[in-house]
Amino acid sequence: MLQVLFLPYTSVVQSEVKKWHPRPNVLYTRISHAEQAAFRSAAEHAGVKVSQWARQQLRLAAIENLRSAGEKVPFLEEVVGE
Repeated sequence: MLQVLFLPYTSVVQSEVKKWHPRPNVLYTRISHAEQAAFRSAAEHAGVKVSQWARQQLRLAAIENLRSAGEKVPFLEEVVGE
């Protein structure tokens, strides 16, 4: 008989995830109800999960801001060797 054990997401579990996950860091931010509704709607229109949509938007903003400041974009260097 298969038994499944669900563990709370603690620092121990988080440290185990960091060992194998390609993106081990987590970003938490507080948002208003209106922002949450807007983000959900935008993600739905884009056909992706809210977390995927938010990550895409953050990446685009970082690229724009760093390039306008004349800085390299570290996560682009990982992919394309900018």
